[in-house]
Amino acid sequence: MDKDYEMTDVMIKAGMAVGENQWVSVKYTDYKNDANISYRGLFSAGLSQR
Repeated sequence: MDKDYEMTDVMIKAGMAVGENQWVSVKYTDYKNDANISYRGLFSAGLSQR
């Protein structure tokens, strides 16, 4: 289904134990959305028409 916008979401997580009770982790997140509106859901008017 073509919604006339594009979205890309990437998450990379890595970690390692540095001791019996210690853990080091790194997390990278990149999110891109070229939609030109702030909300893509149903509004109350749209719900009442259903």
